[in-house]
Parts: sequence; C-alpha cells; structure tokens
Amino acid sequence: ETEEEKRNLSVFNFKLVGIIEGTDESYASIIDESGEIITLAAYEEIAPGVSLVGINSKEIVFDREGGSQVVINFKNQIIERDN
Repeated sequence: ETEEEKRNLSVFNFKLVGIIEGTDESYASIIDESGEIITLAAYEEIAPGVSLVGINSKEIVFDREGGSQVVINFKNQIIERDN
C-alpha cells in the first residue's frame, strides 16, 4: 500500500450513511469523499489494524491498533478516544 492508499482508507475520510442490524449480524455502510460506499460487517477491517468493533442504531466504533477508538455517528461527528 502506498501512503495515499492508507490516507484514503483512514476512518476520518468517511461518513456514516446506514446501519443494518439483525439478530445474528450487523452491518454499517460508510461513504467516502468520492461517493464510494463501503459496507462492513462487525469485526471486519477497513484497513490493516483498523476494525469495526461496535455497531448500534446511533453510531459505529472502529478500534485502531495504536490503542484508540474512533466513533462515527449520523451527525457526521467523528470522535477519537483512548481505549
């Protein structure tokens, strides 16, 4: 991966557009600046070391290998917090 590819996959470049919750699995759809929609299942990686670990009706939570979490909600707020 190039540095540009890594930057493009940063969770800070996405907006939350949809959540699908089922009894066994949950999915979140996010959109990037170019309009590409990516749908992830719980615990799926968007980039190496960045996994979707939480999905609820208001927000999604990514866990970053560096020890922090990034929360994205439907108000397009992106919050980074320590683990």
